[in-house]
Amino acid sequence: PAGNFRATSATGTPIGAGPRTFSTQSGKGFVAGDFVTIFSDADNGNFMGGQVTAYGGTSLSVDVTTTGGSGTFADWTIRISGPPGPAGPARCGRFPRIFRVVVLRA
Repeated sequence: PAGNFRATSATGTPIGAGPRTFSTQSGKGFVAGDFVTIFSDADNGNFMGGQVTAYGGTSLSVDVTTTGGSGTFADWTIRISGPPGPAGPARCGRFPRIFRVVVLRA
């Protein structure tokens, strides 16, 4: 069931890259190698993403490689996700002129 790939944690953890360990529920479907997204329930702009390195009992360890926001939170939701996609081209700060507006008058 989908509920096996969602967990919560009240472990006070700072956002940052590198190893992180969360106390969570036992019996979930996480296995080493899975990609997960971990986000604060209060503001999902505060998040971490990475790969599960270990899960056993109520302990979930993740190697965090992607972050957003900052601070320390204790209201985490952890969900299975996919691997990060390739980086796209850098934006130049302006939208390209793709469309041309034509106004027809009768």
